[in-house]
Amino acid sequence: MKTIILLFLFLPIIALAGLRERVDAILHERYENATMTFEKFIIPVEQKKIIQAQSGQKFIKDFVFVWKISRDKEQRLALVDAVRGKSAFITVLITFDTLHSVEQIDILNYKGDRGRGVMNKEWLAQFVGKNADDDFTIGNSIDAVTGASYSAPEIAKGVKRWSLLARYLAETEPDA
Repeated sequence: MKTIILLFLFLPIIALAGLRERVDAILHERYENATMTFEKFIIPVEQKKIIQAQSGQKFIKDFVFVWKISRDKEQRLALVDAVRGKSAFITVLITFDTLHSVEQIDILNYKGDRGRGVMNKEWLAQFVGKNADDDFTIGNSIDAVTGASYSAPEIAKGVKRWSLLARYLAETEPDA
């Protein structure tokens, strides 16, 4: 019984294990000649509560993986985190531009058997350009996706959550 409980508690961490190299490769290909720094960012408890309340979604862990990308005086931010799909965790890489708007979303890992429509690049593209102030409600500003009635809203809430976190990270930068 203890083994099952421990596995359940550490499953999100296990799902992210080994992804750093993959994300590094994606980001280096996307942003050639950029300088990148990586950190495991522990989300401050009070800020975590605020973001969760504003997004309507809890963080699975107390941390996210963060890449800060610098190229030609432009700063970008990439986050790797996960949301719960209907049948499995969905690990996401989301990149924000210099204005902290969504630049790109990649589904890195989703082994679930349901809700795989959220992996559709055209569906994910509708988040590009949105920021923490935008509406991420399925049926309002975000289209639904067939076969993902649970996973699509979870991704949408996740994008809102990550956008709020990106804004917080930008506001707390020493030279912000």
